[in-house]
Amino acid sequence: MSSNISRSKNSSNINADPALSANRVCKESTPAISNSLIKSRINSIDMMRGAVMIIMLLDHVRERFFLYMQVSDPMDLSTTSWGLFLSRFAAHFCAPVFVFLTGISAWLYANRSHGQPRSARAFLIKRGLFLIGLEILVINISWMGNYHTLWLQVIWVIGLSMLTLAALINLPRPWMALLGGAIVFGHNLLTPIGFQPNEWAYGLWTILHDRGYLVSEGALKIKVSYPALPWMGVILLGYVAGPIFSDKLDASVRQQKLLLLGVAVLHFLYCFGG
Repeated sequence: MSSNISRSKNSSNINADPALSANRVCKESTPAISNSLIKSRINSIDMMRGAVMIIMLLDHVRERFFLYMQVSDPMDLSTTSWGLFLSRFAAHFCAPVFVFLTGISAWLYANRSHGQPRSARAFLIKRGLFLIGLEILVINISWMGNYHTLWLQVIWVIGLSMLTLAALINLPRPWMALLGGAIVFGHNLLTPIGFQPNEWAYGLWTILHDRGYLVSEGALKIKVSYPALPWMGVILLGYVAGPIFSDKLDASVRQQKLLLLGVAVLHFLYCFGG
């Protein structure tokens, strides 16, 4: 009898004390919150990232394997094998998919399913600067073993693209789509434009459009291996495509939009992909 009274008093104390009651509710709801966070992952995006990482790993192994078995061009079927051709061909989709999904992820970060919308600018700036630092301080030394030449490659480009999206994050979505599309589908029209190393726009144009040396002399040379401009357009289009993955959109509508988008891309590549 006394134990029942004691248990009843403890229960009434918990109910009377808001802090204790809130703590109890928080502990009981923690598993549900964790489950909701796990369910908030989008499997199709994660699977695409994983597939691209495997293809990229295959391409890096291919490049290292053929380092001492040089071929003229792995994309030339007249001089290479089918296996080498296909492994190199598949790798062409890695960077575009990564950058496009980066844009989608930025939209999902800004428009979370639980809570109010938030700006993705700080998110993009911090991660963009981190990737640029990673390219310079870690990836270069792990690939080359020295700093005779600083190679600015795909991780650098993704970082620059994230900084670009951060700068344009408040642009209206139609204008962002127009700008991204114009860059992706029209940047090759800029090929005739070029600058010499002693001209004022050479450095900027080398980063944006023309691969080449930013610094070609001295103890440390700097070479841009990936021009940034096309990838800036890709990340903008990825951000524009973000609402397709909103949880407010019906799954059947999402599938239809993705199917139409896929057919349009394949048609474009067939007609204009060369």
